[in-house]
Amino acid sequence: MTIAKKLGDAGAAVAAQHADAVSPGWTSAALALFNTFVRNHGSKPFLTEDVRAYAERSGLAPPPDSRAWGALAKTMRLKGRIRRIGYGSARTPRSHAGPRTIWRAA
Repeated sequence: MTIAKKLGDAGAAVAAQHADAVSPGWTSAALALFNTFVRNHGSKPFLTEDVRAYAERSGLAPPPDSRAWGALAKTMRLKGRIRRIGYGSARTPRSHAGPRTIWRAA
């Protein structure tokens, strides 16, 4: 694993811990919604930002740092619920169409 990947994972983990400190149980609630999204989305490809939008529409408050969603995507991948199928452009304006992982249910 590269240093950049390790630092990215560490930043996501810290962001998730901060989300739980600000809003206890945030990661558990977000992970449950992530699972529901994947189950309902079928085999269609998606970005983590699609999951985030679904969770917010479902009433979940956004975390203080959106990198917390990266920790949840990693958890879902390690649990074998999703798999990376490629890369695409972010659609949210503040992301400036930067590269993002495309996921699919495993």
